[in-house]
Amino acid sequence: MNTLLLVAGIWCAITWAIHTFVGGRSSARPLLAAGDLKDTPKYTQFYCWHIVTILLAAMAGGLIYAAFAPGAEDLALLVAGIAIALALWGLVLPRAVGQSFAKMPQGFLLLPIGLLGLAGLAW
Repeated sequence: MNTLLLVAGIWCAITWAIHTFVGGRSSARPLLAAGDLKDTPKYTQFYCWHIVTILLAAMAGGLIYAAFAPGAEDLALLVAGIAIALALWGLVLPRAVGQSFAKMPQGFLLLPIGLLGLAGLAW
């Protein structure tokens, strides 16, 4: 068993839960309730929110699987790379649009997943 990949997978599952339950209340519900948005951008954003939900669940599953499956390094590398790419964007975007990391913590939630994943592969 690769402990670092397992921890990365568990952290990703926690991030999924935060996204799903906290993000659902703080982002998805207000988005749907926004009366000043046209339907196409509103429901496209809602669709994208669900894509992230599915992606985080798949990433968590992939890392947990890779933690126990010999030869699954490629899967772990793919997931870690995705996490790092998303984390970097999550660290740049809040500052670019004048938001605080407290309101947009995505980069800080995803960065440990990618770093732990890479560390697990290097170990």
